[in-house]
Order: sequence, then structure tokens, then C-alpha cells
Amino acid sequence: MIAKVKILDNGYYTITGKTGEFKIENVPAGEYPIVAWLPSGDEARGTVTVKAGESAEVKLDVAEVSKKESHTRKDGTPYGRYK
Repeated sequence: MIAKVKILDNGYYTITGKTGEFKIENVPAGEYPIVAWLPSGDEARGTVTVKAGESAEVKLDVAEVSKKESHTRKDGTPYGRYK
């Protein structure tokens, strides 16, 4: 089994839609770091400034890295489907 876990110290997070757009509601005014990533890619980092009563827009370029080899058994053979 393979898993990725991201621990956040706040409640301001989301998952993007199919087009990559997202919305996070009720963020207090201020400047914040922002991080985006794909399961098989590197993190893209930036900052976003949120002004009271306004929408903020941010653009981060994320790209997949080459696909990693699939997880295999200890003997190197691939796992099959269970019947």
C-alpha cells in the first residue's frame, strides 16, 4: 500500500476541480503562503494576498514528473487483481 499524507495546521485547504480552479471561503485578510502539488509531481509554492471583501487570484504551475514504476511484490512481480 502507498499513501501520501499532508498535515495542515489550519482549516484553509481544498481540492481543485477538473480545470484546476478552486475556492477557499472565509479566509481573513492577510498574506499567506500557498502550496499546490500533484500526487506524482513536485510542489509549486507561492504567496497570495487576501484583501477584506475581495476575491484573490493566484496561479501556480504544477506538472507531473515521470511516472514512477508501479509498486511490486518483494520478488519484483506486479500485483494482480483479486478474484
